[in-house]
Amino acid sequence: TGKSMGSNLVPAVQVRNAIRALIESGVLNGDDAQRWAEVDDITIRATEEEDADAMVLLGNEYLSGSEGFVLDKKTGYEWYVRAASRGSVRGRAHQGWCLFYGVGVKTSQMEGAVSLASAAEQGSEFAAYYLGFEFFHGTDGLPKNRERAKYYLRKVVDGGYKGEMDEEDFEEAKKMLKKIGPGSDDGVEI
Repeated sequence: TGKSMGSNLVPAVQVRNAIRALIESGVLNGDDAQRWAEVDDITIRATEEEDADAMVLLGNEYLSGSEGFVLDKKTGYEWYVRAASRGSVRGRAHQGWCLFYGVGVKTSQMEGAVSLASAAEQGSEFAAYYLGFEFFHGTDGLPKNRERAKYYLRKVVDGGYKGEMDEEDFEEAKKMLKKIGPGSDDGVEI
């Protein structure tokens, strides 16, 4: 139809099987066919296998409106919540980000900050970056706090780039940490 996918995912086994057969036979090929197969795999893993990592990927697609998905921030947020409820640290980080900034859900900076802090303590560079950024700038409800900013930004930089966040944000974290300068953040209570 040429229309983007809506926010409700329903099994369309016959259509999925027909498209898959066309791809496997070579009738459909190229980048679009490959991407369809990848999105189909992610969708199956998220909906049928309840794979938390796939749920985060679906949340990302809905939040960005990419890969043929309708831009639907509420549905994106709901996929993050589902992933977090299955123990996904990435799901918890993205859920916290949505809550903190009011993306797809009513803004709740307290709940968002708690979710971000929880995910950051469990190793999420994405969550650590946003907390470090907010404490560095003192914006969006968090106070400007050099030591807390350093604490979270170190989690990002010292861990090395892991691909969970944009590479530009990783470079920005290094710049902010350099601006803060040397000094101990060992006494920071989180």
